[in-house]
Amino acid sequence: QRNSKAAVEVSWSIYNFHREQDVRFRIGYEVITKVPYLQIRKNNWTLNADMNGKWNVKFDL
Repeated sequence: QRNSKAAVEVSWSIYNFHREQDVRFRIGYEVITKVPYLQIRKNNWTLNADMNGKWNVKFDL
C-alpha cells in the first residue's frame, strides 16, 4: 500500500516580527485527504491545526 501525499500551500514570512523573532504562516490544503490546515511558526515554536480538529504544538531544540 502506498502512502501518497499531495498538498497546495501558501506561505507568508514576517522577519523581525518582534525583536529578533520571525513568524511564518502557512495555509494549505491536503489534496488526498481533502483537509485544509494551518501552521504558525515563531522561531522554535510551531502550532499545527487542521479542520478535522487535530492540532499540536512543537518546540524544536
